[in-house]
Amino acid sequence: MKIGQVDLKDIPTKIDGKFWGYIEVDDTWEAALSEIEDKVHFGVSKGKKNNAAYQILKNYCNEKFHTLLIEWGYIKDKENEDKKIRNELKQIAEDIQDLFDKLGFEDLGKGPQKSAFDVRWQDIKYPQYGTERVTNGDTVSFTMRIKSTYLVTKKFQYKLFIKDMLTGKTLYVLDKDEANIKSNDIFKKSFSHVISNSNSTHCAENRIVLIVKIPGSGKEIVKELPYFFDIDKPDNSRNGVVLTLHECIFPNATSRRVNFGEIIKNVCYRIENKRNEILSYRLNVSIHNASDPTCPKIIDLSSETGTINPFGEIITPYLQNIVFDQSLYEQYLSKGILELRARLIANNDDSDYEKGDKITFYHFKIFLNSDEKHGKNDAFDVNSVVAPGDYRRSWFTAGSNRTITLNIGHTAYLNSKDYPDIQHEYMKEQMLKQYVLLYLAEGKYDMFGNKDDEFTNLEPQEAADKVIEKIERVYSKSLA
Repeated sequence: MKIGQVDLKDIPTKIDGKFWGYIEVDDTWEAALSEIEDKVHFGVSKGKKNNAAYQILKNYCNEKFHTLLIEWGYIKDKENEDKKIRNELKQIAEDIQDLFDKLGFEDLGKGPQKSAFDVRWQDIKYPQYGTERVTNGDTVSFTMRIKSTYLVTKKFQYKLFIKDMLTGKTLYVLDKDEANIKSNDIFKKSFSHVISNSNSTHCAENRIVLIVKIPGSGKEIVKELPYFFDIDKPDNSRNGVVLTLHECIFPNATSRRVNFGEIIKNVCYRIENKRNEILSYRLNVSIHNASDPTCPKIIDLSSETGTINPFGEIITPYLQNIVFDQSLYEQYLSKGILELRARLIANNDDSDYEKGDKITFYHFKIFLNSDEKHGKNDAFDVNSVVAPGDYRRSWFTAGSNRTITLNIGHTAYLNSKDYPDIQHEYMKEQMLKQYVLLYLAEGKYDMFGNKDDEFTNLEPQEAADKVIEKIERVYSKSLA
């Protein structure tokens, strides 16, 4: 006998109103339901649907119904679907990297890469030492410095402008020009920015932004100087010191593997002091056994002190070659993961730190007598996001943590959801395109059929044609 209807949720449009089913209850449950039934004995009174007997029954039916919808293929289980996408992206990434290897393309390499040019601020002067607060009529002066380490003369473009940090809007252009810089030469130019309501946003954070790039190469470096127009700086100064591994050369340029007796050379760090006061620091570097959960120290490598000017940065001197002597390391492990650890410590008191405070750190994994976790296919990581509001179908992040991200919330992806083979090809094409663009972003111009100096001297349209042609050629090879 039918005594009522259970409210179900998330019914797919395809089957809404086109199915039926029933559930039987025992005498005890039927008695409990009879106490909350409506006047015509054909359902539960609206005011009594919060009763435990009905809610438990409804939740049970919804769980069973949801399980059946997944089993029948009407809806997708999110956890399983996410895992499936991750596995599929990983497999596509491996296939693409194998393809690039077979085509003979230069490996992007792993770990930190030394930049072919360097951009820095120098001689920075705010109206008052120790604060970036300014008022109308104050002057912030500084010098920009560009050093090229290319083997040939390069043309650099630079733009210097004021940005409103809240809106991202460009408020005023200080300078925009080009400079031809010879190998290992330094280009400098000094500026004085006078604060006014016409070039800055009042009662807000503004920034002096410098963008330096090589035309047609995709390479650019961005530097910023903040100032606070008649407001105090937020108390986030402890985020103002950055430590990164600047250079580190392994025996094999495509892997972080080292064997007993091999060496790592040219290890150095970049320290950026993004504060308006001198940083006095101590940098300690050591190697730890990361295969042990407690990560015990194996050896201290170096300890050095120094100072960095306000909003300045330095590249530390090279450490001595790191030799992986078997007699030393075999006491701890014969193969496994090591960690190169750098710790930055305050060497004197200032407004943010007391002497001895830990400022920041940088940890970097090394694989002793063992291959990296992903082996050869480790040029980039893969990621997926649901971002329907983003017009991009995919994008990349360059640098030491290379990532290719696929937007699975984009309409182009969703349009192929009912056709798994087509969707797989779509994902492969997007990832392949971003992998080619990673080569462009990191200055690997040989893959585009030109030497460095030739490609960077192409007109923008010619350079774009070369990149598009390469994407199409490589994609056609992937279909063979």
